[in-house]
Amino acid sequence: MRIGPGTKVVLLDAFLAASTFLQYWLTRQFTTSDDWWIAGVVALVTFVLFTAADRSRVGLWALVAAGLLAMAAFVWMGATGTLGTYPFGWFFLGLTIAIAVNRFAFGVVRPVPEARRRRVDPSYWVNE
Repeated sequence: MRIGPGTKVVLLDAFLAASTFLQYWLTRQFTTSDDWWIAGVVALVTFVLFTAADRSRVGLWALVAAGLLAMAAFVWMGATGTLGTYPFGWFFLGLTIAIAVNRFAFGVVRPVPEARRRRVDPSYWVNE
């Protein structure tokens, strides 16, 4: 049985959403209840970045750059002691929501964008 590129994308992103939800579940006891808004902001920004990454290389590079910037900010705040709370649980919940909603909207309700299907298809890499 051969699985098509669109189905591969949906399955990969379902696994990614489940993995980030597990990260949220493991770190939720450290989160503070008044930082719930972090999940909303992360979900909104990440949804826009994932949607752009599905459609173009520029969007993919914007997603990579935003991820590197977020990691650098967390490391800097941790190193300088300015990380007042433990927002990682809310961060992972926001990622989970964004990944799941993006792939549900563009993978279940509507087809996976062509650029994203090409990136997951190994035969496309040979011709590039």
